Amino acid sequence: MLKRYSVILASLVIFFSLSSTTQAQQGADLAAAGLQSLVTELKLDESQKQEVDALIKSYTEKSTAIRTKVLELQTEMKSLELGNLTKKKIQRLSASTGKYSAQFTEQTLLLQTGFYAVLNSEQKAKFDELRGQIAERRSSMSAQ
Repeated sequence: MLKRYSVILASLVIFFSLSSTTQAQQGADLAAAGLQSLVTELKLDESQKQEVDALIKSYTEKSTAIRTKVLELQTEMKSLELGNLTKKKIQRLSASTGKYSAQFTEQTLLLQTGFYAVLNSEQKAKFDELRGQIAERRSSMSAQ
């Protein structure tokens, strides 16, 4: 029972920790795994499972596209001649990085809120309880 509980908590941590644009594809895979664990724990019905699958598919496609753009930007930054780098170019690159980070954050939050919207009131209560336990666990870990 403790092992299953730990897996569920780990899934929630993954689900609510996704925010690194440079790890978007890994994050998409982890989000899918985390959601699948929650699907089982919260006992979603077939209709709900189909909705979650569509959410995961959309998230994976969009976050992968964002990751591709980030990788292109990183490649560009690695090839810059630092002696010729202007403040305007730095600001453009910074703005692009911020834009992609914002897009990834948006996709992550849309996945999370979409998942929550699929749940019925009983499942939401259980989900909120699990999420509270994660917050508690994180708090106690950071206090150490």
